[in-house]
Amino acid sequence: MKLSVCVDAVFMGKAIEEAVQKVKEAGLDTIEFWTWEDKDVELLEKLHGEGINIAAFCTGFISLVEKGERDKYIESLKKTIATAKRLGCSVLISQTGPELSVSRQQQHESMVEGLKACVPYLFVRGDRHALYPGLIGQDLFRQGADHHVDGGDVDVHKGVGHQVAAELGP
Repeated sequence: MKLSVCVDAVFMGKAIEEAVQKVKEAGLDTIEFWTWEDKDVELLEKLHGEGINIAAFCTGFISLVEKGERDKYIESLKKTIATAKRLGCSVLISQTGPELSVSRQQQHESMVEGLKACVPYLFVRGDRHALYPGLIGQDLFRQGADHHVDGGDVDVHKGVGHQVAAELGP
């Protein structure tokens, strides 16, 4: 098992350099974070080159349950994948989005359709796509059933630090 420290959660408000230094002082070499858009990607590349592994980070916080947001989500995903390549990271984390006024079934179907639309971009290089369900997704995935997505499966499991998490993998 490899441990990673979520620097955004553990060192909230601290500069990335300071957070990474603290991680190294603790004898660890792997970090994760929530957002990449507000980070200095060149600095993260440098840290990666110096032996800091980046275990995971989030795609843009764009809803997977809102069908009208899908194109925006996929464009954000493409940018996130390009950044992940630069940083040697193969695990991307998504949020499901807020609960909508339509039925849970419709939200679930939209989320699965959205994940299916991601497959061609993710599996070109063997990425794993971790889904943090948020409130709506927790209810949709609470039963623990597997959901097949062409090109990969969404396997629901408990995650450390998350009530429910799911991974989309080949």
